[in-house]
Amino acid sequence: MKNLLVALALTVAVMPCAMAQSGLVTLPSKYSVADTTDRLEAAVKSEPGFLVFGRMDYQAIAATQNAKVRPSQLLLFGRGGGVQPLLSAAPTLAIDLPLKALVWEDESGKVWVSHNTAEFLKDRHSALGVDKFLKQITDRTASFVKKAIE
Repeated sequence: MKNLLVALALTVAVMPCAMAQSGLVTLPSKYSVADTTDRLEAAVKSEPGFLVFGRMDYQAIAATQNAKVRPSQLLLFGRGGGVQPLLSAAPTLAIDLPLKALVWEDESGKVWVSHNTAEFLKDRHSALGVDKFLKQITDRTASFVKKAIE
């Protein structure tokens, strides 16, 4: 029994820090929400052809209504010309475009970054024939997130 508990503890200790749920990849950040989002925005802007389309600060938005929420910011980005093959394959993909990453703080003050997986987008929209393209754009999102949290 003792060996089982030790093995379980070691397994939990070496599990990757990434969480995956419902088509989301969620990774921890050692920076604040604002700093992580700044770093994410800089990573996107450093990539030729990529644009930042918007940044939503949900805490600031809530404050305009005298409401309080934990810090969270959504960055919308992409390459404007890259959507044609996706929308031709599945017009409903437009609801999940442009690409986005959410930087948020949990109840304990830990900061996380979440983004969609290619598999989720493919399955959600029954997008046939664009697997490679979906993987490319979600891999690019993952690379931006990685730069932001390093």
